Amino acid sequence: MKKLIFLFILLSTISNAQVGIGTNTPNSVLDVRGSLQTAYREVTANATLDINDYYVVFNGTAASTITLPAIQTGTSSFTGRIYRIKNISSQVLTVRPAGTNTFRISSTTPDATITLNPGFFVELVNNANTGTTAAVWDASFVAQPMAQAVTLYGATLKLPPYGSITSRNPTYDSGTGTDVWWLISATPSTYEVSASLSRPSRMTIVYEYQGAMFNLSGLQPLLTVGNSSSFPDIFSVSFGGFSNTTGKTRLTVSIARVDFIGSTAIPATNSNWQGTEFFINALFTKRTL
Repeated sequence: MKKLIFLFILLSTISNAQVGIGTNTPNSVLDVRGSLQTAYREVTANATLDINDYYVVFNGTAASTITLPAIQTGTSSFTGRIYRIKNISSQVLTVRPAGTNTFRISSTTPDATITLNPGFFVELVNNANTGTTAAVWDASFVAQPMAQAVTLYGATLKLPPYGSITSRNPTYDSGTGTDVWWLISATPSTYEVSASLSRPSRMTIVYEYQGAMFNLSGLQPLLTVGNSSSFPDIFSVSFGGFSNTTGKTRLTVSIARVDFIGSTAIPATNSNWQGTEFFINALFTKRTL
């Protein structure tokens, strides 16, 4: 009986004391003087993290999603749990909480997902928030790899024939996989020729990117129009603006046909172009250093 009482007292003392590993004089609740080994896992497809994960590396061949565990309460709560996630693939990795939970990246509107481009890394900490729609994960930091001073992104966007398009038209989708641009709308403005005015046929077009939203801060566009047909049509393109709407990036451009304005005696030969072999070369640049 005395031995049991002594063991109980000893365990109670240890549970409230500082613990040292590699030292007899710990200076913190847990003081480790040496290397630290934690759980490591490499995934190549969609995955859900659990109590056995800590440092997770994604090395898949297709864009994938890592889902964090559902938040628990009471004695099952894991407030303070840390996950470290790195994308070493050439694909885009999406990290999201379970259900309708969100991330608390700043004091502004919570984020539903975090996008890790190739080489990026994020550390996440479960905070004390609860509820099905709460921002329950803090992003302590998001890091990107050392890179050149400027990053580049390029795409070729289909240019439709002159006319009105009021909703998404799959005929004019551009790209493959998640690297796809939808044509959302096209608003025409026909040519006008008078004694005091000469204005070409033109269209205002909205494209929507179906991959991860672009960070628009400092993003600069370079746009040109191509023609792979035998038609002599020549176009001028102007940048109308970027916007991030409902989780997607939209690009607005204005296209005008400049080689021919007005019409001839033959109704079919007017500057309202009809070909489908025209396209926009879009190059986006961003200074990173």
